[in-house]
Amino acid sequence: MRAEDNATGKWTTPDAYAGDAHDPMSQKSFMWNNNNPYSYSDPSGYDPDVIHVGLPRSPVLVCSGPGLGPNLFFAPLTFSVGKIAEAGRAAGPNPIAVGSSVGHYGTFDVQRSVDSKGNTIIHDPFVKASNVAVGAYMSGAGYTKTGAGIVSDTFATLFSKNKGDPNQKAFRDFGYDTAAAGRELQCQKYTAPR
Repeated sequence: MRAEDNATGKWTTPDAYAGDAHDPMSQKSFMWNNNNPYSYSDPSGYDPDVIHVGLPRSPVLVCSGPGLGPNLFFAPLTFSVGKIAEAGRAAGPNPIAVGSSVGHYGTFDVQRSVDSKGNTIIHDPFVKASNVAVGAYMSGAGYTKTGAGIVSDTFATLFSKNKGDPNQKAFRDFGYDTAAAGRELQCQKYTAPR
């Protein structure tokens, strides 16, 4: 654990992480988040290339549906459970297609993108929509709900930082049920205040 002098806002002890040999900024022992905490999030102290962003200034969808209660989620304007399920139907229960469609950086992974420097951008407001996409795609691909849960939970255990988050299952199941019933989301266009 590092100590900070609250009066000066400076670290009083160096970072225990020696840094990455290929990233000189990470080797500066009295720096955090590449000296840019507004653009970078680094809760572990080892991951400053992941940038977390909030809602864009452009319009998005705010969605809800049966079974979610008061839980709302944000999605890009182009988000459609029907289109995602159709892509699943076209590919069938193919694990490679699942990964390239709803896995990290897949076609329907709306929570991740990469900037021009190769940094991963996490669009925090779209995390739930990505879980909805997993369920919708796997329903369309012909997986049973139990099978979809096993595949996606295994992937999350191996690769996701938020493994075990109950929202993953709740929103995946919501996407699965919505696609299985042939319904579309209940959404409205929303623009974040400036």
